[in-house]
Amino acid sequence: GNPTVQKRLLAQIDSLFDEPVALKETALALSEVFTSKDMCLAVKEKQIRAMVAELAKNPIPDMLFLLQSIAKVQDLDLALKRNQVFIMTYLAQHRNEVFLLLGKENDEARLKMLHGPDNDSVTYHISLMNLLSTL
Repeated sequence: GNPTVQKRLLAQIDSLFDEPVALKETALALSEVFTSKDMCLAVKEKQIRAMVAELAKNPIPDMLFLLQSIAKVQDLDLALKRNQVFIMTYLAQHRNEVFLLLGKENDEARLKMLHGPDNDSVTYHISLMNLLSTL
């Protein structure tokens, strides 16, 4: 990616989530910012906290993909413990909103979702499992 554009977007992350009009597109664009170790390490804890909070309000797979790109530099197969700890901490704080159908009490709802016509829920949970496997 273009380092100048990446740095500008990183500086503007906080304001990008103020108006979640195009949240899916914002998350996809930001995932392109975090393609290098330097960019992933430049993200601040408060920005990760804001991303997870936004995920809790709007559970979309693209936000999970964004968090995954911050947790691990895919091209280098390099896990970033610092970011992983932040992500896990804030996911745990929002577990009721983020882990929608995980847990024994949700067995029936999970089966209904898996066999139902709602592909968005299935995609969300696959993305969630991908993120958790990265952490």
